[in-house]
Amino acid sequence: MELIEEIKTDIIERLYERLNQSHYLLDIGYLLTERENSNCSWYCNSYKAKQDIKTYFDQFGYFYEWYEENFGKYPENPFINAERVHCIFMVCAYENIFQQAINYLDIDYKIVEINEEFIASIKDALESVKEIF
Repeated sequence: MELIEEIKTDIIERLYERLNQSHYLLDIGYLLTERENSNCSWYCNSYKAKQDIKTYFDQFGYFYEWYEENFGKYPENPFINAERVHCIFMVCAYENIFQQAINYLDIDYKIVEINEEFIASIKDALESVKEIF
């Protein structure tokens, strides 16, 4: 399975973890990766982070371009701290894919309840998202 499809599937699973909660719409993308972002390691495993960087090398190239465009600098060197760069990549990927999905929806940018209807609409919108960055 491609990385983008894995992330889309995981986004839906993580939304179900927050079923019947209310959040500001623009915060939800970040909340989806809250536990991994808290210690800045996706796996808590340097080897797995390095393997992902190798596997998704092209996506990391797009990520570096996207990051520089949005933040005016590049993230850290992945050869020095692979876990941190990998975590930043994954957090940004989830956030970016989720934000692209909500752009396809006609939702008021206020507090939303994460219910079955909301999750179904996000799932439909995710089908239109074709790129991570």
